[in-house]
Amino acid sequence: IDAANQTFDFTRFPLEALAFYNFSGDHGVRLGGGLAYQLNPKFKASGSLANGTVNFDNALGYVVQLDYLTKTHPKARGGISWGLRYTATDYEVNGIQNATGNGLGIFMGGVF
Repeated sequence: IDAANQTFDFTRFPLEALAFYNFSGDHGVRLGGGLAYQLNPKFKASGSLANGTVNFDNALGYVVQLDYLTKTHPKARGGISWGLRYTATDYEVNGIQNATGNGLGIFMGGVF
């Protein structure tokens, strides 16, 4: 978020493990889900309104994904996928919940 006199940044490093069910064999519609572990979540504010950093505890959440996988070559095992994804995570500081990090997104990625 950028404003004339204020900047807010939220950063984290996600590690995710998902399993998928393919409705159409090795390509087509897939539904997946799994865990998301957020390492070093940090919120930083700088500017004329607020200054400071909040370091959240590492957080465990979950991911649900619905996508479509297109093979890039008939003999390829992977391909390109795109679809919708929902991630849910609660962030805490010293064991007390301070923020909810749920979000819905559109994505595109490679599968190998």
